[in-house]
Amino acid sequence: MKKKQLLKFIWMFFYLFIFSMLLWNSFGYLDNDLGWHLKVGEEFVTKHEIPYNEHFNYTLEGEKWIDHEWLIDVFSFIVFKNFGYITLSIFFALLIVLVLALQKHYLQKYFLKNVTGEYFLMFFQFLGIKASLPHLGVRMQEITILCLFLLFFILHKFVLNKNYKILLWLIPLFCFWANVHGGFLIGLALLGFFAMIKFLENLIEKYNVISKIKMEFKNKLDLKSIYIFSFFALFSFLATFINPYGWRLYEFLFGYKNSYYLTHIVEWIPFYFLPVKYYQLLYSAIVLSLVIVFLYLSLKKIEKKYFLKLDLWQLALAVLFVFLALKSRRHFPLLFIASMPFIIIFYIEHIAAHYQNNKKPTQLILFSKIFLVLVLVLASFKMVVNTQFNNNPFNSAFYCSNSFPCEAVKFIKENPELMQKKLFNEYDWGGFLIWTMPEMKLFIDGRLPQFSFNEHTFLEEYHEFFEEDKTSFKLEQYGIDLALIKERQPIKLNWIEKHFFLLNEEDINSKVDYLKKYLDESSLWTIIYSDNFSHLYEKQNN
Repeated sequence: MKKKQLLKFIWMFFYLFIFSMLLWNSFGYLDNDLGWHLKVGEEFVTKHEIPYNEHFNYTLEGEKWIDHEWLIDVFSFIVFKNFGYITLSIFFALLIVLVLALQKHYLQKYFLKNVTGEYFLMFFQFLGIKASLPHLGVRMQEITILCLFLLFFILHKFVLNKNYKILLWLIPLFCFWANVHGGFLIGLALLGFFAMIKFLENLIEKYNVISKIKMEFKNKLDLKSIYIFSFFALFSFLATFINPYGWRLYEFLFGYKNSYYLTHIVEWIPFYFLPVKYYQLLYSAIVLSLVIVFLYLSLKKIEKKYFLKLDLWQLALAVLFVFLALKSRRHFPLLFIASMPFIIIFYIEHIAAHYQNNKKPTQLILFSKIFLVLVLVLASFKMVVNTQFNNNPFNSAFYCSNSFPCEAVKFIKENPELMQKKLFNEYDWGGFLIWTMPEMKLFIDGRLPQFSFNEHTFLEEYHEFFEEDKTSFKLEQYGIDLALIKERQPIKLNWIEKHFFLLNEEDINSKVDYLKKYLDESSLWTIIYSDNFSHLYEKQNN
């Protein structure tokens, strides 16, 4: 078998393994927000109305809200209704595999070229996906991963060929992006960041800094090209107004300026909050280390008066997205996409030459490749066998036993008088309840945590129910007579967290759930349903 053919087989089995791992991950948990995404999509399909008037939460009844993911919500509902959850999971898994395949082709064609680096690239693609798993599955934000890659590709093609026609693709890209996910704001910010970096390169050159240190910038743009790019960037920005909400989309998204949610929603929290995502830390540490080593080696070249070529854009991207990923773990998949070109540049300039000069025996290389194929095949098979396939996740014994209050919902439905009561519910369960009990209005769900409410955010209002001196008052304030809350599970620390981070498991688990404590001790409230995972309390009539 020829070398190129064998390599194609390896890549094919590698992506088969990634696909099976993504499916296994997708069925390993259920996104807390999936229920409301599907319900919103259903309402658009049946009523032909864009989501705008709030009617799921009695606390926000009559308020206006913006669904910045309306198009992908509609698509997801149509797929779910007609083909089921398995097909929907396959679509989102294939979406990520598509991004990886496009990324591989892009990096090989424009960076690696004739340099042997497929296994280096394969390793970092695996590590990036492995670390991104908590943010993948049936998740609407995956569309931003694809759009971000397409943005980087367009920008790279522009700086290589200086052909302005490629920039025309920015306009439909941002028009589409603005209708599927609010992550387009990052894309717009990157357009400005790109122009700033390219202008900075010209500024440094103007003052003869690079001539003194024998350095030039790779893929530098002249000022005319930057101005033309800015023109297309402006039209890309204007294209984002082509959405059902117009300028109101920005009004809604800028509501996220309050940072409370960044430390109180698990997906948004910084890297140093529990639970620690070790693969994300490892990947971020590697990228940051490569940046430091790259700068050090570049300075050494300057000291020895060697000529240095620097791709300031790729370096700046790596630094920027490491910062964003450490600040909020939700941005990690974007770091993975943004940092790969820089990682490959480092490999080419500082690793590849050494690797190619130390050739291994041909038979050993062939054996290693065949062994890798076998490992990928067996690992894929194991992933598929261990996957909890289910076409209706909202009625799955697997999810009901460890994530959502299925039995409590069943109990409420069997007692119709409870449906007329005002329910206080867990934030994490809002999306699930919207899908499974759409006829019952909720206190909160995951759509509007940043919404301005009583001089702070809606999420802060929700958390006041768990404060010792406010629990009783808050229940009375909203006239709540039914409360569905979860049984808090103790946090278990691993060896690293105990002995390296010096965290104390007992101290962490000593936090009192004042809402549950009040409901248990108050004579006004009675528990009417309970299981190992959820508790349902009803307020007694005087």
